[in-house]
Amino acid sequence: MNKFVEKLDRVFTKSVEAFTFVGFIAMILLVFVNVLGRFIFRMGITESEEIARILFVWITYMGAILCFKTNSHVLVDILINFLHGTSRKIVDTISNLMVTGILALTFYHSLNLIKVNMGTLTPLTKIPLALVEAIVPISMLIMLIINLYKMVQIILKKYD
Repeated sequence: MNKFVEKLDRVFTKSVEAFTFVGFIAMILLVFVNVLGRFIFRMGITESEEIARILFVWITYMGAILCFKTNSHVLVDILINFLHGTSRKIVDTISNLMVTGILALTFYHSLNLIKVNMGTLTPLTKIPLALVEAIVPISMLIMLIINLYKMVQIILKKYD
């Protein structure tokens, strides 16, 4: 079972990294071509700005998933570095439960936001705004699953 989880983890990570990379390259190319078009040909691609903004939102949340998964985000750990044994396990558990609550609340309220904006389209490309905003609950759900896995690791971990 452990090998399956490790393989699933690798495939998931590579997929998110690939999506983020391709989205970033597409965003850069859209903006670059638009700038060239405006300065050289005196006309730009109006929709490229909106698509680049949508890609920016999506790659930001995908990057947040990767940072959350690898604990690469900014962390103030001065206090917890001094803790050991049971006290460290208690603090890690409380911290994890708080993060779980925040992720669950954000997931719930982002679904409500999508419901409110269900019929709204973006001004230029006419992409449904719900599709643009869908990354929020998707990323919150993925981070919630990752966080629950981290909780299991905390419970099973032996602290010195």
